[in-house]
Amino acid sequence: MCEGDRLEVTVTNMMFLAETPITIHWHGQHQRGTNYMDGVPQLTQCYIQPGENFTYEFTPDPAGTFMYHSHVGTQIGDGFFGSLIVRQSQSKDPNWNTYDHDCDTPSRDCEFVAIINDWVRGGTALDDFLVTRYGAKDYYMPKTGLVNGRSNVIESKTLSSGDQTATTPLEVFNVVKGKRYRFRLINLSTVSCRYQVSVDFHRLTVIATDGYPVRQQVADVVTLFNGERYDFVLEANGDVGNYWFKAIPIGECNVDPYNANAIAIVRYQGASTGDPPGQVDQPLTNTATPVNVNMVFGNKAGWESGMAGAVFASQLKSTSAMPNELKGSPDYTLYIPMDQFYNDPHYDNPELYPYTLMSKYTAYTAMFNNISFTFPQSPWLLYPDDIKGKFCDPSSTDQEACYEERCRCTQMISVPLGATLEIVIINEALKSKGTKGHPIHIHGYHAYLVGLNKLALKLHKSEMKRRNEAGEIPKNLEDPPLKDTVQVPGGGYAIWRFKADNPGLWFFHCHVLTHMLEGQSLILKVGDVSDFDTIPNDFPMCSKSQVRSGSGSGTETGPRSGSGSESGSNQELCASSALKNTADAVVFVVLVLATSVLT
Repeated sequence: MCEGDRLEVTVTNMMFLAETPITIHWHGQHQRGTNYMDGVPQLTQCYIQPGENFTYEFTPDPAGTFMYHSHVGTQIGDGFFGSLIVRQSQSKDPNWNTYDHDCDTPSRDCEFVAIINDWVRGGTALDDFLVTRYGAKDYYMPKTGLVNGRSNVIESKTLSSGDQTATTPLEVFNVVKGKRYRFRLINLSTVSCRYQVSVDFHRLTVIATDGYPVRQQVADVVTLFNGERYDFVLEANGDVGNYWFKAIPIGECNVDPYNANAIAIVRYQGASTGDPPGQVDQPLTNTATPVNVNMVFGNKAGWESGMAGAVFASQLKSTSAMPNELKGSPDYTLYIPMDQFYNDPHYDNPELYPYTLMSKYTAYTAMFNNISFTFPQSPWLLYPDDIKGKFCDPSSTDQEACYEERCRCTQMISVPLGATLEIVIINEALKSKGTKGHPIHIHGYHAYLVGLNKLALKLHKSEMKRRNEAGEIPKNLEDPPLKDTVQVPGGGYAIWRFKADNPGLWFFHCHVLTHMLEGQSLILKVGDVSDFDTIPNDFPMCSKSQVRSGSGSGTETGPRSGSGSESGSNQELCASSALKNTADAVVFVVLVLATSVLT
């Protein structure tokens, strides 16, 4: 779709057998003026129950590479996701001239979308997660990765029937020699699968991250963490033939015997239909020192300037300068530490199977501020008067006590509308010993990534605060990249700056699915309730028969009153597929979800 189009998506939940509710989150979309369309259950909307419909309707903003996915349970791990591409016209896209727009292929398109994800074993992702919590730690680990849903070996394993393997055709990206192609990469992995993407013997020019343009950065490898997107341009300047497109996992997804490689084929016009030669488990380049954009921090401190070929996310440069109002001292600095808790009575019942007996079999629980997030009983955006006083913030809990006993609450941090913020995310790694990174995603905003580094194997909040207040932390306050997702290394930090000018309730969480389920989340409340977006009269409440002020049926849910047409009359081509950037355009999509699709 094109920038300025209006998106309308009707979701029908047909998962009757599983009795499973759903919602959809539009990852990276700001939902300015439509906070109630953000798709977070028990926060911005009610669950869509089996047999119910819900219509999402909003004007996508910003433009770029995004995705949609379920925000309920482990449904991402069962394949409930897809891409959302919002294209710009030539006059607005700063990267328009970096790639071609009319290629000699049947589609004539010069763009490819590559969704990369891990494929977990067993029945459903929820089954695997629960089994993993109690002893079978290898059961949840994927043995293959997918590119656009395809792999040459898809393995499904159940505890009763053992291993079963099936082969599917690999994804093929057809190119013409001499043309330049834009690849839009999306990582929608379930567990901590960080993927290093490369194309054999081709260099990649990175032009965007998380939907926002950056200055061109030539690379041999691009690393993606959960929830991230990167766009690169590939020039088809090699010999006519077939080349491996490789997404090689690092970390726990690539420890023997697990190997969640995700591969595809870049096929030149005129080449055979066979597989490319060469290995699929390591990048093959013509460069003596390969350049790796968004490089993973290792297990040593202070690697920001010392790793050959590394270009960390914070070292990318935006195509536009950071606003002056964000360059001075921020109105508020928020320090958000995170770690993993080892004695969780939610999983390790202190009477039946305490942690002292189960420590060899149970997993750590991830959290912010030593607090595990719990969702409110009803969506706070819809029922603000029902749950007053039921939230907590870090100042209302004894954080030191939370190191020994698990603390649980609906954690919320409030900031005034219009304030300039600096959020310092600290991966303390006091329990995980500096080896676990966390991809943190913020809803409702993109923020300037002004700082990112690994300082030690362990980093306490107090030490990071001391260094930051003393001016010892280097920051790029001129042209840092805009991102909505960032990997925070163990013993390290990431620093975001932005203006809190989008009022509402915005979810802030780790994008490793299991960590979010365990409670590594919080709510960022921007402004007062009086500043929040007006909920449409017929927006669905949390029962089939009840809708706000009464005009809807309750089963055909979603705002139907509309919000007016979009201004503007730009008729330029917004993409090579000849979509027009017309005013009032509506893209209407119906998603029908059935159990057979998700399992």
